[in-house]
Amino acid sequence: RPMKARFEGQKIESRARTASMTSAMVRWALVLSSLAGASACTEVRVPAPTGEVVIGNTVEAGRSPVSVRVSVTPRGTRFGGGADPVREAVMGAGYGRGPEKTSGRGASTNCSTFTTVYGFVHGMNEMGLSINGHALDLAVFQTPPNDAATVICKGDLQDWILGMHATVDDVVDSLRAAYVVGSPGGQWGVHDATKSIVIEYVRGELRIHDNTAVGVMTNDPTYDWHLMNLDNYAALRKDWYDSNDDVAIEVPATEAPYYPWATGAYDADPHRVPSPIGHAYNLLGLPGDGSPPARFVRVFFLRQYAVAVSPPQSFNDTLILAQELLNSVYKVLGTIPGRSGAADPLETSPTATLKVPARRVVYTRSREDLTWRMLDLSRLDFAPRDPSARLEEPSVMVASTAFNAIDVTDELLLTSK
Repeated sequence: RPMKARFEGQKIESRARTASMTSAMVRWALVLSSLAGASACTEVRVPAPTGEVVIGNTVEAGRSPVSVRVSVTPRGTRFGGGADPVREAVMGAGYGRGPEKTSGRGASTNCSTFTTVYGFVHGMNEMGLSINGHALDLAVFQTPPNDAATVICKGDLQDWILGMHATVDDVVDSLRAAYVVGSPGGQWGVHDATKSIVIEYVRGELRIHDNTAVGVMTNDPTYDWHLMNLDNYAALRKDWYDSNDDVAIEVPATEAPYYPWATGAYDADPHRVPSPIGHAYNLLGLPGDGSPPARFVRVFFLRQYAVAVSPPQSFNDTLILAQELLNSVYKVLGTIPGRSGAADPLETSPTATLKVPARRVVYTRSREDLTWRMLDLSRLDFAPRDPSARLEEPSVMVASTAFNAIDVTDELLLTSK
């Protein structure tokens, strides 16, 4: 539906939030608000030979353990109209919520209201459009004119994107006709079955980057900086590292007992220097720290090399590759310090997701329980709810705080026949 029609008759309203949420949705938002210290995320796009794409995403946050429950937001749910501390969506599924502050417009309640056209759950809507929110400390949002027709509070942006749009192109068109306001910080990756974009607000201006080809996103600095930074690692290689063979020098053999190299490491020839002495040196120089630039470079090259040398042969292979890429940026609790204790606690990777827009499925796991839990949106009911029914929306746990293992001992016990 055209955005003009969706917002027909709506005015900028200086009043409290008018969205009606079920108690289950409120509990979900409150659970996610515990991740207010979230400061980093990594997103990677992996193509499958079957035509789909898998969007892998980690949440690197300063809160763990985290138990995440989700519930359906049906069509016809009303959002917007003002600030709410529980709805400050810095992170895609609702992480990092806090009060809105609108520069140059007085009260932070000057935001449009909207009623959702599409239902959604856990960062994906019923059309397969999905969103991941990331920290971007450099982000500064817009200052709309007084007669702006559509002003979206940052805390409502995810709900607006998922609830009012079917494709990435729809989102791009709407963003260019709207203003987004809020306190500094935040960026978003949005995906459908064929396209991916990065949404940034820098110096009060909207920036939309086509991320379909590169397919990687982390955090500060801005997306364009990360693209240029890839050039600093052009010397990395995906093949065996023997490019110095033509300049290698043979080392004379000796009978001395302390001399370790009588032959080469991989042949019986006299040892030459420099020569390969082990596997994985082709990646020498690939950054291994947890910073946004390092994660961007690492995930980009690992995915490119994996797809070039050993491409997935099935959809299942693609899920496994996406899982491996997320594992490569996992942060171990206790290794990433914060600046100020409780206000900026130790960072880790409490949750991760794999989203497949074409199949409308979302997989989720936690730091403690690496078992993936799947949501199949094609089986869910997103129809508008009857308010008179007074039904509580069911919720389900998608990320557990308990370590999980499968006991297979019984399978080795002797049994009589």
